[in-house]
Amino acid sequence: MKSVLYLVRQHDQDLWNYIKWQAKNGYPDWKPQCPKQIVTYLENGKKDITLDVKPPKCLKNMPLRAIEHDFHDLFQGWLYNESTAEAVISLYDKTIGESRRISILDPMWLVNCSKKDIDCLFVNKIVYEKRDKAQAMQYQGIVDDCFAKDINSEIQTKSKI
Repeated sequence: MKSVLYLVRQHDQDLWNYIKWQAKNGYPDWKPQCPKQIVTYLENGKKDITLDVKPPKCLKNMPLRAIEHDFHDLFQGWLYNESTAEAVISLYDKTIGESRRISILDPMWLVNCSKKDIDCLFVNKIVYEKRDKAQAMQYQGIVDDCFAKDINSEIQTKSKI
């Protein structure tokens, strides 16, 4: 037991040394979120310190991958592949006798499917193993939300009455 703890500590030592070096040199590689202190003095002479925390810089819009549209006619099924941690949509073209697949790494990519493809994926639920239920349900949940809220890649036009 003691040797395992020693290995873990020895492994973490490099990381801790790197963190200490970052702090000592003013974080050249990292940009930590440091709040600015605003000091005001109250009537009784005590300090009132307010921390002004700026929101972190992050992505405003998630980049989505373009997905093949109108594959519902070729659809065979879809499943969660645990070895690659992605959903795989299996297609079969009867005219040329060829099968192929579409790999979906991020569940949000499914938002770019057409309305008929969303309907197809909603009706035909994702296949998964019991231990992968949580991950697979993320993909199915996105499809269910897209179906319920009519979210798809087709352009929605508003009719003027």
